[in-house]
Amino acid sequence: MTETMTLSRLFDCGIAAENTARDFYLGLVQKFSSQPVVSAFWKTMSEDEEEHTRILEKTRNSLSGSKLDVFVDTSMAKKAQALCKLSISEMLDSIHNLNDAYLLAHDLEYSEVNTLFNFLKLKFIPRDEKDKLSPDLIDRHLRRLVDFQKTFGDAERRKGIAVDA
Repeated sequence: MTETMTLSRLFDCGIAAENTARDFYLGLVQKFSSQPVVSAFWKTMSEDEEEHTRILEKTRNSLSGSKLDVFVDTSMAKKAQALCKLSISEMLDSIHNLNDAYLLAHDLEYSEVNTLFNFLKLKFIPRDEKDKLSPDLIDRHLRRLVDFQKTFGDAERRKGIAVDA
């Protein structure tokens, strides 16, 4: 059953999801610490997530209390509730090689995490602030995963890069 959710709570869930993604990527930094190029890639992804968090926090803080107390659409509330249940430890425990990490990162990035971020960004970030964002923060972030194969090879090669013991 989906509970009703205020916009304030939706922002909280969005921020928590971005922090979860950041912590996931920081976990990958550790899992691949013996591979400097791989580790640096995951560090960059974590920094992108930190930027997403800052944007959402700044946007939430710019809204009035009465606006934040409005209830949101049930379907968006349901997506947000699912995000609040993500388990970093379960995600990280399932990774044994670079291909596992890539597949899970891909699933995470194309999940409700970005759906929620984009919803909040499009609906609530003031136009002048949107224009100040880098050419497109999400596109640049997702482009890193799209280009992953160019940098780290195909699935078979990535399977050969094991996590640190």
